[in-house]
Amino acid sequence: MMSKAIPTRTTNRIRLTDLEDKRFEDFSLALAYPIANWISLSHIGRTGNDDGVDIKGIESIEGGLTREWIIQCKRVDRASSALAKKAVNEAMKDRDCLDVFLLILACDLSKKAREDYHLHAVLKGIKNPQIWTLSEIEARLYNERKDLLFAYFGISHAHETRRAETAIRKNISMKQRMHRAFRNKTPDLERARREPRHQFTCSNFIIRSIDDSSYPEVDVGGNGHISSWFKVETWDYYWNGLEVCLGAESAIVDEEGNWALVRFDDDFNEEKYTEVTVIRIGRIPFRNIIDFDDDGDEYYGCPHIFCSFADGGMPYESMVFELAERAHQRLEPDKEFTFVGQKSDRKMQKKLEDARKRLVNQ
Repeated sequence: MMSKAIPTRTTNRIRLTDLEDKRFEDFSLALAYPIANWISLSHIGRTGNDDGVDIKGIESIEGGLTREWIIQCKRVDRASSALAKKAVNEAMKDRDCLDVFLLILACDLSKKAREDYHLHAVLKGIKNPQIWTLSEIEARLYNERKDLLFAYFGISHAHETRRAETAIRKNISMKQRMHRAFRNKTPDLERARREPRHQFTCSNFIIRSIDDSSYPEVDVGGNGHISSWFKVETWDYYWNGLEVCLGAESAIVDEEGNWALVRFDDDFNEEKYTEVTVIRIGRIPFRNIIDFDDDGDEYYGCPHIFCSFADGGMPYESMVFELAERAHQRLEPDKEFTFVGQKSDRKMQKKLEDARKRLVNQ
């Protein structure tokens, strides 16, 4: 038995053909207005005597030069190579050459028809033939010209603006609340410069998913997911949220700052790379912090931060790495590379011997 398809909410395609001819030309003029530095842009088609030219423009370009544009608007349900070539012929009726010809269609056009149009236009003396079809116009409207979506089609995105405004206010409020609740009012300034986490009134947080139902019982995660709650060390704030310490790891760094995470027993070129200890720092954006309980409870005695695990099943939007030996010195994300090494029994043995020596000397 076939399962029922689950309906999804979609937005239907814009029907440019619902606009009358002159209104479609008005729309095309508005769409083209911001794309060039116009000296003049005239809607000739409005006069009713266009001679194959709906819109004519003169563009100012570098060096005090100009380019002539002709824009032809076709409000049709279907278009073919023949229609596109006819538009070119109409525009070039009394011309030997033209800088730019833009054909605006209210429908889509096949790949072959596009190729035929471009070839025919070039042969007719057009230096730069362009074409906008329904798909390209929709992309421009939704990404750049939402004002025209409302003006010509009554489609409003005001709810998206309101949602963005609400998110901004929520983030600012969360930031202010967390600073008030957790900022150390009398920190040791010298220590605070060395250790950002010293600015907090607490040294640890419990991070809990809003979907967590296992606390305080152990949740080991599994199936590619992290635990729904866990304890982390406080670290610092950053421009978009809260930073927490997730532990120390080994890395190698070259003289140019290129770096990679490695296993403690990886064998690498010690003449080229220096092995360092780095702190993995998780960045939790304010948008993922739903609320917090600064009193905590009897189990761990530290605040609880309730988060949406909305970024790949985690609360973090990104990870950064800081050198353990040098406070505030972070490795540059764009210089990270993946190190593919082999395990070294010799190196592992040396590290074990060094660890035993440290224990003996303590």
